Amino acid sequence: MNCVGIVEDAALRQPELVFAVKSCRTRREIEQMLDAAEHESCFVIAPSVEEVAKGLNDPILTPVAAGATLLWGLGRFGRAWFDEAERAVNLGGHEPE
Repeated sequence: MNCVGIVEDAALRQPELVFAVKSCRTRREIEQMLDAAEHESCFVIAPSVEEVAKGLNDPILTPVAAGATLLWGLGRFGRAWFDEAERAVNLGGHEPE
């Protein structure tokens, strides 16, 4: 388990630590463990540049979920991808071009 960053929804003003974790559990097992008091559902994105780009543009993603996805992508696809993707979703880390 590694802390990969911190994300904050500007509207909530509540910072969230983001961790990368490898699990031996299946996706189904993880989904069954969802705490309904905390979250409504799981949102699954395939680990490819194209699918992550589509996922980042899905309106179901909260700002914290989008930030966590960007941090995951940074580790998977690198800094150049992260900078481009972060500008595209415009979470406030960069000024819009």
